[in-house]
This record gives sequence, C-alpha cells and structure tokens, in this order.
Amino acid sequence: MNWIHKYLDNFTSLDDVLEQQNTSEVTLSEISRIISRIIKKSDSAIINDEIRHGFNMMADLVQLSLQAQSVVFYFFDERLNIFQKEIARESGNSLPETLRINGPLINRLLITKNPATATAKDIDELALEKNSAAAGTVIELKGKVFGLLLIKTAAQDIDEVMIKALLDKAGNTIAHSLTALIDKYLERTKSHLFQAFFEINELISLHLDKTKIFDLLCSLFINIFECDRVIFTSFDLKTKKVKIERISGIPDVINENQIISGFSNIQLAVISTKSSIYIEDIRNDLAYGSRFLVDGIESANLKSLVITPIVTKGRVIGSFQLEYSGEGMIKENHLILLKRLSFIIGSVIEKVHLYKKMEEMATTDFLTGLLLKREFVKSVNNEINRSLRNRQPLSILMIDVDKFKNFNDTYGHLIGDEVLKTVSKVILNSIREIDIAARYAGDEFCVMLINNNSQQAMISAERIRKNVANIPVPVAGEQLTVTLSIGVATLSEQPKTFEELIHEADAAMYSGRRNGSRNIATAYSGDIKL
Repeated sequence: MNWIHKYLDNFTSLDDVLEQQNTSEVTLSEISRIISRIIKKSDSAIINDEIRHGFNMMADLVQLSLQAQSVVFYFFDERLNIFQKEIARESGNSLPETLRINGPLINRLLITKNPATATAKDIDELALEKNSAAAGTVIELKGKVFGLLLIKTAAQDIDEVMIKALLDKAGNTIAHSLTALIDKYLERTKSHLFQAFFEINELISLHLDKTKIFDLLCSLFINIFECDRVIFTSFDLKTKKVKIERISGIPDVINENQIISGFSNIQLAVISTKSSIYIEDIRNDLAYGSRFLVDGIESANLKSLVITPIVTKGRVIGSFQLEYSGEGMIKENHLILLKRLSFIIGSVIEKVHLYKKMEEMATTDFLTGLLLKREFVKSVNNEINRSLRNRQPLSILMIDVDKFKNFNDTYGHLIGDEVLKTVSKVILNSIREIDIAARYAGDEFCVMLINNNSQQAMISAERIRKNVANIPVPVAGEQLTVTLSIGVATLSEQPKTFEELIHEADAAMYSGRRNGSRNIATAYSGDIKL
C-alpha cells in the first residue's frame, strides 16, 4: 500500500508542521521528531494495517447494502498517473486492475467530486457486461483526491438516488476515519520519540565534544533515513582541504581523520549553493561524479547519495553525506528537512568551536599559543607523581631569551612579540608530541621532557638552542639573531616538588649565563636508576 506513504508525506509536509509549531527557532529534537513522523516505516506499517481493515469493512458494508456484484477501492499512483486497484469484493467478471484518469466516468468524478452512475452503453472504460451498470465516488482528504470507490451492479437494480447517497456517505465516512487515524498516528509518534530526542539534545549540551556529536548524529541518521552509510566532513575553504571527521556504516576506502586536498565537484556545488544535492546513480552521473566519490561508492556497492552542507553564519564549514545501496530513496520532504538540519548542526558545531576556543584561552598564552604557567604547573605535578611511581626520569628545561630587553628598547615591543612567537614555534617544533611547553614568564619558557634523563635533556636543549639561532627575525632589512640560555634539572630518586625542580633549572640557567650567552647548564647529573 505505497499510497499511504505518499499521503503521509503530503499530510505532514515540513512547512505545515512548522506552522503548527508557531515558533521561529526549531531545535534539533523538534526537527528529529518531524523527520520520524514523516518517514518512520515501522509506525507507517501499523497505520497501514488499521486503514486496510477499515476499507475492508466498508467494502463489505457497501456490497451488503447495495447487493453489488463488485465493490472496489482504487488509489492514485502519481508516478504512473493512473488509479490502481487495491481492495476489492468481486463476483463474476472483475473490474480492471488500473483506470486511466481521462476515461468518461473517472473524468466526471474527478471534475465534479460528486457521485456518478453509468451503464455499459454509456462507457467502455470499465469493460462492463451488457446488462451491467457502475457507480462511483471520489475519496479525498483536505480537498485532494487520492482514491476512488467504484461499484458494479445489474442495470435493472440501479437506484441512482439511493446509490449516490450511499456512496457520498461512504466517501465522507472514509475521509473522516482516515483523518482521525492519521492524527492519532502523528500524536503517538510525537509522544514516543520526544524522550529519545530530548536525551540527544541533553548529551550534545553536556559534552560539547565534536566526536560524540558526530557519533550521535550518525546513529540518528542511519535509524531515521535508513541509509547504509553516513560521512561527516569539515572544509577548510582557505587551504581547499577536506577532513573526514566521521564514517558510520559500510566501511570506506577513505579513513577517518584523513585529509584530502581539493574539493570534489559535488562539494564545490554544495559550497556555492548551500543546498543539498541528490544523485540517484553516482556511477552514471556526469555532472558531479569524481574519483573521490566513485571509488568509495563502488567499493561498498552503493548507488545513490545525498550530500548536505553544514552551514553556520552564512559559511559552509563541512558536509554530511547519506549513501544508499538502492535508488530513489530520497524524497522531496527529506531534502527540505536536510536543509533545516544543515543550519542546526552548523549551530551546534559552532558552539563546540566556541567552547574549545574559550577553553584554549583559559589554558594557553594568547601570544605564543603555549600553555599558561598554572596549566604547566598542574601537568608537571601530575607527571612527577607518575614518574616516581613508575621509576622513570623526568627533566625540566628553563629557557630565557638573551638580552630580550634590548629587542624591545631598540626595535619596539611589536618586534619583541615577534621574537617571542618565533622562539615558541621553534620550541614546539624541536620537542616530541608527548613533551609539554609553556610560557613561564615574560621572556622565559619552560619545557617538560617526559621520560628523559639529564643526558637526553641536554641533547634536546642543544637542539632547541641551535634551531632558534638558525632562524633569524627579519626587521626592516635586518636579520636579528636570537640566542638562548637554558638550564636543565632532572628528577632523581629522591622525590622533589615542582618548585624544587624549577628552582634547580632556574639556578642552572643563570649559572650558564654567567659564562656568557648561548650556554646550557645542568643542575643535577644523577638520574633515577632503572
């Protein structure tokens, strides 16, 4: 009974539902409920059974009341532009399986929307026997015809007034019953889904974690849209690079966190139009097909996809892609919903980025991007406990820019800032990912070298010193060379506090500086015995 899905799409169009919401702001949970109300097939199957039972009862009642040879319900197939037989009570020769809309009787019913009768000599569209007659009425909801009720009876038994009255009553009864069932279905679905999507919103609000949000949305999309795979991507419009954020469903030839240079044709299209694009057969699509899309689609035996941009503040920051193994899976209502979702998801991701930025502002130095002193102290204290527990070495570097005051006094504070930014970048590029660097004071930096003894720490310190000296700071045609003094302190077998390590590294740095710039000195050479 595919007609009921079409009817549900019309009855619960997004614009109608949003008008009923009477709100200018639609939340993710509201959109999710609307999606489910429109395309949730499991619930549609329930209402299909209820409606079929109702039509069967009405067919029995009409046949009994009129002693009709045939009582048939036809429903309109919009794709084929014909009426198809769905429910029938027939004896003798059957009425046709399909009816054209331009037949005399059918055309009269559609134009007048009133019951009508005809005999075999009047029409041939129903293939009536010589002594037979037919009568019919339209079945409509909200002014839209979606079905017909036709009867066939003996010509001598035709009572036009009674038949028209009964058919009119039957058509109205069916319309009212259908409307009541649909309303009940929508309310039941709304109530059933409210709690689930409320929890999704709560999780998004609580975590503000992009990975978890993508996980939730992938699960939501696969369940509601019944797609075979979901891919979330982020776009860098300046560098023209695409990052694969999340893949859920059938495995792909591309991997999560993979960076792809350049946009595909379809990605360029969604960036420029800020609208969803649906491709029913990706292999034969000439407008958007590309290696990036086709390789992944064919490897998973997928046929169609819809890609939707993620939009925030008028900018496209990424996309989500629903992929299917079949064709014709996306309806017009889906595209409307996906467009709404693109802005909602964009807003959520924007909040995540803002939260992350605020978090970074609270923990990192705005000029250099290195950790602030208080965050560095927390990290070192945690690592001291771990190193002592696991009997592993830990070293601290205290780094000072030689004669930094001269840069400010001679060239100005802006150049002094450039020196600090250059040094911080070189430090980060000279240490491992597991090591931690911080701006400790004005021109002082600290580095924690995890699992490094004093000898290893001296090697790292020398690498930092040389790298900084080899990268001059350009100023008005000059190339300013920057030198560093570095002190090294290493955790021994005896427990030490953060303050004690910093004091030793600081003392070593000043000791080395007394011997001239560009010096590295160590405060302690006795490492933990392993």
